[in-house]
Order: sequence, then C-alpha cells, then structure tokens
Amino acid sequence: MVMSSKNQCDLEKENLHLREQLAKVSFERDKYKTLFEVSGDALSIIDLSSGKFIQCNDSAIKMHGVESKNNFLNLSPSDISPPIQPCGKSSGELANRYVEKAHSEGPQLFQWTHSKIDGTEFPCLVVQYKYRIRT
Repeated sequence: MVMSSKNQCDLEKENLHLREQLAKVSFERDKYKTLFEVSGDALSIIDLSSGKFIQCNDSAIKMHGVESKNNFLNLSPSDISPPIQPCGKSSGELANRYVEKAHSEGPQLFQWTHSKIDGTEFPCLVVQYKYRIRT
C-alpha cells in the first residue's frame, strides 16, 4: 500500500504535535516533582489501602531521623508517632479521625506530635489533603 504524500505530511505534523505535547507534559511533571523533592517542608504521600508511605522527600527523611528513602517507605505514620498524643488520645485513633475529616470536609490543618526513629518526640504542624493518584 502506497501512502499519499498528503497523508504522510499529516502524519508527520501529528507526530510533531504529539512530541511537543509530550515535552510540555514532561516539563510540568518534572517541575512539580522537583518542587516536591527540594521542599524544606517534610512531604510524604500515604497509600490509605496499605497504610504505608509511598513517597517522601529528603526533608521528611531527615526530620524523622530515618536512614534512607527506602527505609522511610517501609514505615507507616504510626511508626513515626508516639502511641499517645499530648491530648491523651491514641495517635492511631486521632489519625483515623483526621483522615475521615479530610475525606468528608476537605484539607485538614492540625498540630501533631511526631517522633524520630530513636523515639525523640517533636511537635509539628500537619496539613493533610486527600487526592486520588491515577495508576
């Protein structure tokens, strides 16, 4: 089958357009990935079905005194929180309440006591968002 030069030209234009679109999308992805990675704020993403972290930045690793990103990604939020928060409530119970509120009411901003791997506790301000990651 012989392709007409018009069809060939149309395909080349479409191919060029698709390459340009891919370059734009790649630029945007890389821009936000870099912002996530270099942020001075500790950032992490939790998979609610497994309860484990699936992404974090260097600030989160340093803040919790974890050796590496791989080690951090084997943790759950309860591993870096004391069993009981200063208010006397269970960290697990309160965390679940904030997750539910994020689902029903939107972003949550709250004070939390976290801990380093060595058990040292420290206060922090947590901002929690719910969003679905397309897989």
